[in-house]
Amino acid sequence: MRFRFSSTHFGALLVILSPGLSSGLVGCGGGSKDDGASANTHVLDENNYSVTADLTIPVQETQPGADLEVCWDQVKTDFMGHTVVAGTDTGIKGVHWGEITRLTEAEIAHQFAIGTFDSTKSVKKIRTYPVTDSTKTCAKLSEFHTGASYLVPDQDYVVSTDEYMLLFASSQVQGELTRSAMFIKPTNGSSVTKVNGTSGGPQLQFKADLDKPKVDIPAKGPWLVEWSKLTKDAVGTGIVYQNIDSLRLAFYPGYDPNKLATDALNYDRIQGATYYKAAVVGGARMADLSEAKTDSGQAFSGFDQADAGLWVFALECSKCYLPAPVAVTVLNPKN
Repeated sequence: MRFRFSSTHFGALLVILSPGLSSGLVGCGGGSKDDGASANTHVLDENNYSVTADLTIPVQETQPGADLEVCWDQVKTDFMGHTVVAGTDTGIKGVHWGEITRLTEAEIAHQFAIGTFDSTKSVKKIRTYPVTDSTKTCAKLSEFHTGASYLVPDQDYVVSTDEYMLLFASSQVQGELTRSAMFIKPTNGSSVTKVNGTSGGPQLQFKADLDKPKVDIPAKGPWLVEWSKLTKDAVGTGIVYQNIDSLRLAFYPGYDPNKLATDALNYDRIQGATYYKAAVVGGARMADLSEAKTDSGQAFSGFDQADAGLWVFALECSKCYLPAPVAVTVLNPKN
């Protein structure tokens, strides 16, 4: 089943810097600042890039009330097309079954994609199979549970106006690090009692538009960037600042905005790029970019390579359903 939507609520705010630019992140220990310091660079709604995407979530009709065998060995990639490897951070660590009420499949997919899905309003029941053994790739519905409450297929999985969904995730917490999804539909006359999850990569088709107004920033520090006036993502959905939990600074040698737009889903793993990262704590809305650090602990020290590529500043949401860029803007360094 295919759902068409425009979406940028994939978990990160990207800020792309043009040649000569200047930008950064906060340090890996957490460099976000809301301490009264005066920002000199401001990211606004008008600077956000836009995204259009197609989300295709498969639907499998099955026997009503059956204790289905659910398998995930065919989940080879996540929504962004990145490899899912068992036994690593990208592997499947939790399979979540949910009964969702008052929404159609199309509405669920749309809300799921743009980050507005509210489980407190829509989920009638949720059960999880914790994958504690990476060599096991199948489980029965009756093994799914929340605490001591186990799923009872002949009571919980029946023909209904509600929708049933499976999420294959790298977390045992529902809604976190989802790699792939599918709808399962109890259907009279069906004898299917086994369902196979599929790779998330083919489910998402993604196109970014970075042709937006640039943001001025001092070419030489300090670089105090704030995003408190960034209130909407590219589809008009309200920004939830508390969901932003990390920042990323990246330099892409030889790139321009159009080239990066064609590879936006891989923004955090492009060969030859240099990355800095840090935590954002407590809904902070400003960062001192001089505190950015690489994974090896090297601090960001300036934009001496800026005339040979792009720098990108990202605000990320690791717990969002689809952890890909939310919005993008080009920065214009000023001496």
